[in-house]
Amino acid sequence: MFTKEWSKIGIGVNLSKMTCLDFQVSRPRPSDNPLLFLFLVGGVTPSELRLIKDTVSKLKPGTQVLILSTRLLRPTDIPKLLFSSQRLRPDIGL
Repeated sequence: MFTKEWSKIGIGVNLSKMTCLDFQVSRPRPSDNPLLFLFLVGGVTPSELRLIKDTVSKLKPGTQVLILSTRLLRPTDIPKLLFSSQRLRPDIGL
């Protein structure tokens, strides 16, 4: 059935004998998706948000970035987090 149709256009391929291994189909990869989710634990500063946005737009144009974080940090929060005596339980006013 398929051989007659393909022979009309000059291709002598018998599709009934072909297997799925004869077709080169690649599986979808996460990098093929045009949407990137980032979840940053511990907070992020506005300058880091800008850096992420610029880097993604330069390396992979057309990709949308959705950034989630536990907190939007202010510049005054960073020294408190770095020099806290209780590193496992920092007091940042949550």
